[in-house]
Amino acid sequence: MGRHHAARFEAARHLTPEEREVVIRFLGGTADDLESSITPPDSDAAANGQP
Repeated sequence: MGRHHAARFEAARHLTPEEREVVIRFLGGTADDLESSITPPDSDAAANGQP
């Protein structure tokens, strides 16, 4: 584990459980938004066998 990664764990250790929940929701939402922005809109149709 690198020094920068270790610093992230140290910062997270100081958060309250409520603050951690906010961070988890934020990162999850950000990941979902990023995924939907890079996934072509017609990929769901193609995955379901539609042209």
